[in-house]
Amino acid sequence: MHELSLMTFFILAFVGLIAGIIDTVGGGGGLITVPALLAVGIPPAMTLGTNKFQGIVGEFTALWRFRSRGRLQISKMLCGLLYTAIGSTLGTWLVQIIDPDVLEKLIPFIMLIVLLYVITSPKVRKQDVKQRLTRNTFYLCLGLAIGFYNGFFGPGTGSFWVAALMFFLGLDIQQASIEMKPLNLIGNVVSLVWFILGGHVVYLVGVVMGFGQVVGAQIGAYFVLSGGAKLIRPVFIIIVSVLTVTLFLQGYKV
Repeated sequence: MHELSLMTFFILAFVGLIAGIIDTVGGGGGLITVPALLAVGIPPAMTLGTNKFQGIVGEFTALWRFRSRGRLQISKMLCGLLYTAIGSTLGTWLVQIIDPDVLEKLIPFIMLIVLLYVITSPKVRKQDVKQRLTRNTFYLCLGLAIGFYNGFFGPGTGSFWVAALMFFLGLDIQQASIEMKPLNLIGNVVSLVWFILGGHVVYLVGVVMGFGQVVGAQIGAYFVLSGGAKLIRPVFIIIVSVLTVTLFLQGYKV
């Protein structure tokens, strides 16, 4: 990995800010940060580890704000946190043993699939918002599955959690955006521990982007609490579409 310029660090800090807003609103900030890290020459496994490092800063910031407003009860989510941690551990272990060249070619396709999901997934209508599973069953099935994806790749995990919490537990979109925070956070923390043990984190880059995440998470929390989250979606889709195309061009040397 080559030395990064001061300008590159400024750009990455701004990317962290934008990602912090998007992550807090409904998840998916990693769809911006992962390609940005790859674009500046950081290898795939190091990119995923560094992405976890910087993303956790924003997650903690948003979680603290929601907790301070009395909108989050962690005690009723302990079972979900456990299963998510197990799934994240398995996913992180797998991604670190895959050949970097294979991973570089695989990531653009995963990005594309997640982007298409975000664009085409139908909105959960009010009549569809009802509890279909008990919390324990939900956490066992979805905690393991989404936790595994979070550990293996990560971007878009928050969006998956929001959709799942609305459809299976009957939460409205605002409460789903709040309750996905600790679930997303535990998956990221557990995954980061394994990436650190594997030596796959660029700490300076993570700290710089983390500063941007703190500011972005505060802005995003304001959008969620004030009901203005829908303003973010069009910008998010445009940015991620451009970055996904860029990853394909880089990965396949087009």
